[in-house]
Amino acid sequence: MMLILDKISPEDFGDCLGMGKCGTCLVETSGNANILTSYNRNEEATIAKAGINKNLRLACQILVDENIHGIRVEVLKSK
Repeated sequence: MMLILDKISPEDFGDCLGMGKCGTCLVETSGNANILTSYNRNEEATIAKAGINKNLRLACQILVDENIHGIRVEVLKSK
């Protein structure tokens, strides 16, 4: 989430500052996104409210490290 905020600064993004509750940092992942399988409790509930797409994640819950190599992230417009 912070990487997206720093690089492209989308409007109304990351309102809860990484708590996984607001859903304003909702992204769709593709590529090697199968490594992003674990959800924390807040993220799972927030995504359930947003839709059932299995590729939806909250950017604030994705750890930026060598494991995300090859993942494509598309920032979705918050509703």
